[in-house]
Amino acid sequence: MASLVDGHAQTASDNEIEEFAISNEREFLSNFIAAAVSNQSNQYRIPPFNQRTEEFEGIFNITLLRSFYPWLTKHLHEVDGRPKLQAINKWSKPIRISFAPPADENLCSEVNQNRTTDCILWPVTSQKDHEDIKAEVSELIGSLASLTGLDISLASNVSDPANLHILRIPSEGQVFKKNKSIITTISSSTFPKPILFAGYLDRFLPNAVWFTAGAKRHVEGFYLPDSRNRIDRAFCYIRGHHSVEIIRAMTRECLLRSLGLPGALSNSPPMGQILSLWNENADITDVDLPVELGVLDREIIKHLYSEKIYAGMTPWELQVRIRKIKLDILENE
Repeated sequence: MASLVDGHAQTASDNEIEEFAISNEREFLSNFIAAAVSNQSNQYRIPPFNQRTEEFEGIFNITLLRSFYPWLTKHLHEVDGRPKLQAINKWSKPIRISFAPPADENLCSEVNQNRTTDCILWPVTSQKDHEDIKAEVSELIGSLASLTGLDISLASNVSDPANLHILRIPSEGQVFKKNKSIITTISSSTFPKPILFAGYLDRFLPNAVWFTAGAKRHVEGFYLPDSRNRIDRAFCYIRGHHSVEIIRAMTRECLLRSLGLPGALSNSPPMGQILSLWNENADITDVDLPVELGVLDREIIKHLYSEKIYAGMTPWELQVRIRKIKLDILENE
């Protein structure tokens, strides 16, 4: 007999995937840790000495960066310490999604009063280019809110500011992740040069946890946890000229990874899981793209946002909790 998941009938194939997802405790724990435990940090990521031109000087000037990006101060200054590495990160506050970068009007206004050149700190495309992304987000956030218990919605106004930014970044060709820094500054002998955030400054954020380290054909992005491993803000960059289907698939991946799932599933997960390395095969077709949340995706999200899993938990601590959480989830379904 077919069961229902979010109103959709499960086929026999779906049931086989569900068996994979929740019956084998060791397999599930391995996949959960691979996806949810942050496995890298930018803590010691600084430019080589022979590359420290004047563009790099602002990276180490906290006062300057505080004036450029006031919302970033807490992640540049070690007042409360660093988040725990190799640990769980998760949201504990409402998520507000925007398709524009954080507003830096104060800086741009001050620069433009003295310059004829526009202040450009974020290389983003027009809002029209975000329509496919916005449609995909609007369709998915209801399911994610239900799975996590979080308040998730589109940012509405300045009184309800965004903390998850999904940005379409102009780039030639089918680029997924950009390795080279982008440096855009405004020439000035009296005013400090603004430092481009996306693709440059973000590479040196000590708290940033980047998505799918080592993978080349997946969404580029990161989240910023605080000293207690609570996610404070997240960014996704969708680069290049891709098909509508690829853009939508990367948007789905962005949303899931921004929840605190930066890693890829391990141990040959079933097809159709957004948290797998679904796009690493160069021969991938639109037919093979994950078009909705897979069963394993859902189970991992449910576990991550169980009250029994807390921010900062290590893999060792997770091992003694997974079985109890799994049983609780099954009893409530």
